[in-house]
Amino acid sequence: MSTQPAGAETHNALGIALKAQGHPGEAIRHHQAALRLGAGRGEYYASFAACMDGVPVTKASPALVGDLVATFAVDGADHQALAFACTHILENTAAFRTLLASVDSNPDEPDLDRLMDAGLDSLHKHPLLLALLAKTVVRDAELERVLTATRHALLRHVVRSRRPLDPSPDLIAFTSALAVQCFANEYVYFLSPEESAALPELASAERSDVSIPDPDRNQRLAVLACYMPLGRLDEDQNLAELARRNEGSLLALLITRQVSEFHHERRLRSTIGTVGEIEDRISRRVREQYEENPYPRWLSCPPPERSSLRGLVEKVLPDLSPDGLPEASETEVLIAGCGTGRHALARAAGLRRSRVIGVDLSLSSLCYAKRKAAGMGVENLELRHGDLMSLHLLERSFDLIECIGVLHHMADPEEGWTALADLLKPGGLMRVGLYSEAARKDVAAAQSWVADRGYPASPEGIRRCRRDILSMPDDSPVGKMRRVVDFYSLSETRDLLFPVREVRFTLRQIGRIIDRSGLRFLGLEVGDSIRKRYLAELPEDPEGTSLDNWHRFERRHGHLSPGLYLLWVQRPARKSREE
Repeated sequence: MSTQPAGAETHNALGIALKAQGHPGEAIRHHQAALRLGAGRGEYYASFAACMDGVPVTKASPALVGDLVATFAVDGADHQALAFACTHILENTAAFRTLLASVDSNPDEPDLDRLMDAGLDSLHKHPLLLALLAKTVVRDAELERVLTATRHALLRHVVRSRRPLDPSPDLIAFTSALAVQCFANEYVYFLSPEESAALPELASAERSDVSIPDPDRNQRLAVLACYMPLGRLDEDQNLAELARRNEGSLLALLITRQVSEFHHERRLRSTIGTVGEIEDRISRRVREQYEENPYPRWLSCPPPERSSLRGLVEKVLPDLSPDGLPEASETEVLIAGCGTGRHALARAAGLRRSRVIGVDLSLSSLCYAKRKAAGMGVENLELRHGDLMSLHLLERSFDLIECIGVLHHMADPEEGWTALADLLKPGGLMRVGLYSEAARKDVAAAQSWVADRGYPASPEGIRRCRRDILSMPDDSPVGKMRRVVDFYSLSETRDLLFPVREVRFTLRQIGRIIDRSGLRFLGLEVGDSIRKRYLAELPEDPEGTSLDNWHRFERRHGHLSPGLYLLWVQRPARKSREE
């Protein structure tokens, strides 16, 4: 007999259904009811977070704010899914609008006292802002302007003060949360000459004995951590002791992220096996691009949905006939280009009876993935360092191969496609993500703009480039980049605007590659509204398996995705003797 409170599951299911039907306001109310009745069950918080994803809440009741803050405290919820709504809530407060006006009136010389008077005094204590900074990557231009100016003001306050700082616990907590955010976005915020000049003095300042409570020391460390990882200081033991003495605080979280996890990942480098050598010139340059920081850095992920391989395909391609889909007793999966492992971990945790291997060029990213896997208790994921063109050395074949956002960076994408296709079992499936020529026009224009102006692909060059883009009109082709989620961390901006190589495809080009590889096209992952419109206009293709039809449909209605085609193909099964 179920022990869950009566009504909670019903409200949760109604919320999921209403969000899918395009009624987020009603869906949120049902999820909140599930939270009230669900006695703190984590799955209801996870559903609530998924419901909030992409919802622009302009005015929130105290109850909704409380539910959002509580959801940030639940490990099984995808905290990044809350970021959009929380940002809108904060930016529609009177305190934020006044603070933003103050920042914009004097951007080069921010003063902490003036910012406090303008609204920071109330905002820096706001539990929603603290959670947003500590648990997500902030992806909003206005909030970035405020945070950049506030960081500068905090630094000026520390280095110019001729008396004890005497910071409040609230200020130390806020500065620590801001430092966690800066580390998460890889210090992407613009750095003024004044800030650059002040940092060496702050970094070399003598630290007091951590056994003695010292708010001034804690504030100085938190401000420094807004500009560089504390793991670069030769004070690991002292900082670990400081975290222990402040257990449960945002300062302790800051030290965990920037010191403990930082060094844990470095120790993992020797534990990850290799497959072949990385010899291709483009691959080596791409590896260098991604080696500086784990890419993409993620802090949370949604709880995996348990499914068989057949069930997975039926969910994303609901019109496809299940005939011919594999039903393996154990599913062998390859994630080619797994990065920091968010998708590989979700697949390993969600796909029943699966063995997953993730391969990537970046050892830094793989170490991040391995640390995350241990923290999540995922044991059926193996990680290897190597190039896609060396994967034949694994001497394994796979029921499912996924390669998202990788082939279009290769010197010869079709050669990479063929190398992966050769690793499929008969009847095996491949899910591939390729950049769309139609959907990447603005990105291509922005890349040309960046190249024409000669911004170097260094951290300093990327920050300067972003500052210039942030000052451009929002509706200009280059200014539109601030609407792209990849614009808000250093590595993602490098990937977005400074690619070593990027190839974009039309559906017909992809169709020719599929034909030459001897695979069968199964379908495109598209939104439900696009899928229904396609079926209404092209009833002769009820399963959506004609790329020519999809090409014509796209020509009529515009691009099918924000930038990436996600397509499924299959290797033909072996014919039986009777056939």
